[in-house]
Amino acid sequence: MNKIELYQNFANLGLCTIISLNLLYWLLYNTSLDVSVPIIFAYFLGDFYFCKPEIKLHHLLGMSILGFKMYHYGEAVDDSIIVSSLYKTEISTFFYIFKLLMETYKIKSKTLTTINNALFFMTFFKYRIYDYYVDVVANPMTYAVFHSYSGDSLLQLSIIHFGVYGLFVLNLYWFTILCKILYKPLNSMFSESTSIPLCHKIVSYFYFSNLGIAYFIYSFSPNEVYIHDIIGILTLSLGRYYYHQRVAQTYQDTNQLEYTSYSIMKPFVVDKFCIHLRSFLCLTAAFYHSSNWQIIVLSAIFHTSSFIQLIDYLYDVKQTDNIIVYHPKCEQCKGFLEATNLFISSPVVMDTLFVALFASYYISGIHLLFTTVACMLLLVVSPFYEMNHIAFHGFLALQTVYLCKCVISHNHHYSSL
Repeated sequence: MNKIELYQNFANLGLCTIISLNLLYWLLYNTSLDVSVPIIFAYFLGDFYFCKPEIKLHHLLGMSILGFKMYHYGEAVDDSIIVSSLYKTEISTFFYIFKLLMETYKIKSKTLTTINNALFFMTFFKYRIYDYYVDVVANPMTYAVFHSYSGDSLLQLSIIHFGVYGLFVLNLYWFTILCKILYKPLNSMFSESTSIPLCHKIVSYFYFSNLGIAYFIYSFSPNEVYIHDIIGILTLSLGRYYYHQRVAQTYQDTNQLEYTSYSIMKPFVVDKFCIHLRSFLCLTAAFYHSSNWQIIVLSAIFHTSSFIQLIDYLYDVKQTDNIIVYHPKCEQCKGFLEATNLFISSPVVMDTLFVALFASYYISGIHLLFTTVACMLLLVVSPFYEMNHIAFHGFLALQTVYLCKCVISHNHHYSSL
């Protein structure tokens, strides 16, 4: 660690101490939380020129929130929940700095390191993920405060939303990396020959749970248009079963997963088609009674185009006799999966954005958006290695919850017009 990094760590430690004292005095004596705002802003601005790219992004997001707050300094708006939540996120930084300082000064204590790492992970999840999401991102009072400050200024609202949402997504990204670090020793306990077929067998049944979730939620507000989404979920459940059962069986028989083999490629294409269909039918259920019929047409065009591009890409792969065999460190395999995921995810993300942004109850839309972000981060970071798809399908089930709620809110809105 060089002198600049050592300075940054001590400066960060000092900043965390100031913030924590401000937070403590606020809790005990109901003093102002605004004392630390200009100090934090000055630190972010000064450190911006020395820190790593990810930390630069963190500082930029933080300064957009703090700048918004300082611009409206003195206005009688109660934003204590937002400011205190931001301050609490720095509690986990104490344990991160201690970890770096222990490494710098070569303090070797397995017990102390384990305790510090455990506290870092727990406080990171508690304050940067759970509390920040519940108290700020998904709290209706947050948006009332934003409008109290900025009124209808689109620029100001864009800046504060960019800061608040961006900071959460960045912390969510860091948290998936933490999960990957923690899970790595467990992953080494399982061989690929065991974990890969086991994962695909579990996943082949997992998506059927979405049928029960959708039926349960829709049963509270029956409407014939929900049958579109139910059909989409059923189709994808069958497609997932067909594809993942075939993968599990093929891997057990051959001890490898060759995506370009005809035994895998056919169910692979069927599965991808079912993903397109489920997403489109969910959008159809949401906008069935809407005057915005152009959204459904646009979605249909985008899905058709993306699926045709997928087939064209797979045809080119077969024509060039490329053999794509799964291996976590194979760049060719990684490129193949990234390309095929792009053809699938692009129209699905577009549908999700339409369903979320036009939902009459915006909190359900926010839940849907960030559940989708979590799904994307799981695919990008892959924190659970060969078992990652199980966690991914867990978040897909949660996504179904909020998709159904958004579809209901759409139809309640249109039926009341």
